[in-house]
Amino acid sequence: MFGGINLAVVSTARLTNLQAARFLTTSFNSSTGKTFLDVYVFSEFLAPVLMFVALWRSRLVPRWLTILFVVGFELAEQTPSAGTVRVVAMMALFVVSMTLLAVWIWRSAGSRDAQAIDASN
Repeated sequence: MFGGINLAVVSTARLTNLQAARFLTTSFNSSTGKTFLDVYVFSEFLAPVLMFVALWRSRLVPRWLTILFVVGFELAEQTPSAGTVRVVAMMALFVVSMTLLAVWIWRSAGSRDAQAIDASN
């Protein structure tokens, strides 16, 4: 992710090839860049755990859907670039769980809004 930003900066700046190479080498090996990368990578594995806890405790969705979401998320994160068929098969669980989760939350939000309107009248 950060590599793409640095490459975009270098490609649009008026630098010689040597200056561009020096900038990329320095920015990729800087302690700040490494820290951002470490936080980014750690967050990818922390996010599904936090989502699991939030969904589990909220009880807005069934427990089985919470588990399906986290398993699908982790499986999708571990999917290698190994051909279209394999990638689609490994991502399918995540796609199904995200779709079900979105539908479930959308419906529960609508019913809660209706309850809040009825309560205020």
